[in-house]
Amino acid sequence: MSHPELRDLVMAGYSDTEIADRLGVSPRTVLRWRKRAGLPSMWAPQLVPCGTTTAGYRRGCRCQPCRDVHAAAQARTEAVYAALTRRAGRAYEPWSAEDDAIVQDTTLTVVQRAQRLERTYEACVQRLTVLRRRPTAA
Repeated sequence: MSHPELRDLVMAGYSDTEIADRLGVSPRTVLRWRKRAGLPSMWAPQLVPCGTTTAGYRRGCRCQPCRDVHAAAQARTEAVYAALTRRAGRAYEPWSAEDDAIVQDTTLTVVQRAQRLERTYEACVQRLTVLRRRPTAA
C-alpha cells in the first residue's frame, strides 16, 4: 500500500524528504512506498558503522563489535551511578510507604531519588521493578 498522492509528488520532482514532510511520514516510509510502487529513489538510510558507537546496537545491530561497545558503555554508566550513590546509609532497611512515594516520584531522576533515600541506584531500580509488577487496586 502506498499513499495516493505519491506518484504525483514523484512526477513533480519532489525528493523523498520533501514528500515525507508533506505527507507527515518518515523518509524511510516514502522509500518503502516507492519500492512497492516501482518508483526509483535516490534516498538511502544512513548506515552506522559497527563497533564505533552504541548507535549501531541501538538500531538493532547485534554483531560482536556492537555488543562489546554497548556492554562497555553500560558498564561506564552503571559505574557512574554506583559512584553517585555509593554511601547507602539505609541499606537493608525495609521500604516504607514514604520511601515508595519518593522512589516513584518521576520529577526526579533515579539517581536523585537514590541520593534522597540514601540508598543505592541498584536498590531503587529493583524497588521500582517490584512496585511496577504489583497489581493495582481496582
